[in-house]
Amino acid sequence: MTGKNISISFFLLLCLISIFTFTGCSNVGANKRTNPVAGETDAETNVSTATASTDSETKTINSSLLPVVNLYASQKVVGAGSEINLRAEAIDPAGAPVTLTWDSDEGILVNVNGSSAVWQAPDHTSNSVVSCTATDVRGGKTTANIEIEVIGNSKYKLNILVDRCSLYATVNSENTEDDYVPVAGARVILKAFNEVAVSNTNGDVEFDVTQAEKIATYSDIEVTFKDWDITYRAKLIGISGNIVKDNLIFSPGYNNISVALANGDSFDLKKGMLEVNTTEKNTIGQLEPLSEVSVNCSAGQGISDRDTGTALISSSYAGTNTNIRLTKTGYSNIENCNVPLNQNYLTLVSAEMTRNDNIPDYDANISWVSPYNYKTGVEVMSPFIIGFGQAMETITAFDSINLMVQNKNTGEHISITGDEIKNLFDIDWKNNTLVYLYPKAGYKANTRYSIVINYWNAKAIDGRYLKNYSGTYFEFMTDSDPSPQILAFEPVNGATNVSRNGPFVIYFDRSISQESLYENTELEVVAVDSGFSATLTGSSIRSFFSVIWKSNNTELRLVPCKTLSPRATYQIRIKKCCFKSATGKSISGLENFWTQFTTGGI
Repeated sequence: MTGKNISISFFLLLCLISIFTFTGCSNVGANKRTNPVAGETDAETNVSTATASTDSETKTINSSLLPVVNLYASQKVVGAGSEINLRAEAIDPAGAPVTLTWDSDEGILVNVNGSSAVWQAPDHTSNSVVSCTATDVRGGKTTANIEIEVIGNSKYKLNILVDRCSLYATVNSENTEDDYVPVAGARVILKAFNEVAVSNTNGDVEFDVTQAEKIATYSDIEVTFKDWDITYRAKLIGISGNIVKDNLIFSPGYNNISVALANGDSFDLKKGMLEVNTTEKNTIGQLEPLSEVSVNCSAGQGISDRDTGTALISSSYAGTNTNIRLTKTGYSNIENCNVPLNQNYLTLVSAEMTRNDNIPDYDANISWVSPYNYKTGVEVMSPFIIGFGQAMETITAFDSINLMVQNKNTGEHISITGDEIKNLFDIDWKNNTLVYLYPKAGYKANTRYSIVINYWNAKAIDGRYLKNYSGTYFEFMTDSDPSPQILAFEPVNGATNVSRNGPFVIYFDRSISQESLYENTELEVVAVDSGFSATLTGSSIRSFFSVIWKSNNTELRLVPCKTLSPRATYQIRIKKCCFKSATGKSISGLENFWTQFTTGGI
């Protein structure tokens, strides 16, 4: 091979080396993360873009002979004022040495040493560009640029409230009309930075999320207060502005279950959904994620994730409540836990599962009561509701109890012991975890009442006894007891394909006296197609309809004793009525109220 051929081959070899070097470095850079989390300062990112030029006297030089330069940064997203390391790799395809020069449009190059440099970010939010130019001996130049996102003065803010029905709500909350009050003293951990803050009297905590050389775009947040322990994933960098704001409302929970409603910047894409986080305690008492837990509820179902122990359920029932049931082989089931769903919030549930052979070592407890302490505007027939943290033994629940109920306006009081409670209240249990105490005579209007628990020895289904609640105090104010109103009637006027067996339902805003249905009441039922009509009064109402009262006498259901004709039009008119509330207030404005509907086929 001649010397000329050797030179040409060597030249081609250098070109190929430069091409592969450039391509290989670019691929490495493409696989790097563009949003490093806190503390990832060792990761090196190459996102350089190169531009080449030649001096006027070297314009005829082939562009493949220009220097090749690649630029690397230890971080691509940094906090204001922080420093990062930069490194350049440059070669001349012709084999000659190259000279490197550094520049930046913002910030300061605090240290430059040949192919390495240290750059300090500006003290404000920006997208800054640092460049490195490689110049060969012939005057050919190539510049590599790297863009660095600077996040300045960013804050994560969280406001924490609690449902006042919870026994953990602040007891001096009589000065507010709100159903929720701030939580002071909640402990909040920002896990990306391992920082801890405590909520102030307004329920607020705040973190600086651009600290020195640390920055995180997301972080797990753990919030603990009393028996509540909620963990969720928060966004730390806002789309616009430098402040991310979230809100958390603790709801009454159950044994080993914390419940909260969350909204704000971190939860916009999860509104109306249910997120269940399942954990178990390890041998040293720390909580660890528990996978493959089945989560079932009226909203849907899911399985907890293998890595995070979280199940996310998309619900079409937002705006109601749902009972959740958690099951896993070898673990005690968690069931009959009623949690809220709201289309404006994400419902967060943290559940600690226990193995079948574990026996709880704590007392059974009361989770919440309604009306809450110092609530005003309570309906005179409103039930007193007690929510337990576990299923209770309902038959014996009130065998050993003493309550003191006092009319604060007059000073009158009554002591209720054991079975006496059944003489004053209608008792209705739901799922063994909720008990409704409906006053048989009702409370007096515009009156302040107090209830004191002197003692209560009740037992849970699993044998645990109720925690000592001696001295627990509740106070509330009743409303003015206005006349009852009809909220809705079914079927609505103009409805079609109505069931031939009904029922026809009237919804009231308060409890109605059952006997008032038969006092001076006239109902007219008209079969429009045939012209047949019947006027029903008193006992004849019972001969035409089966009468069913539900929901503490706020829902009246009239079921036809005989099946109606198919595809027929009917009209029901209230010609006269004397509906009265349980406290004797008469309803008005119903004379000649009517609705017309058409039944479905056979």
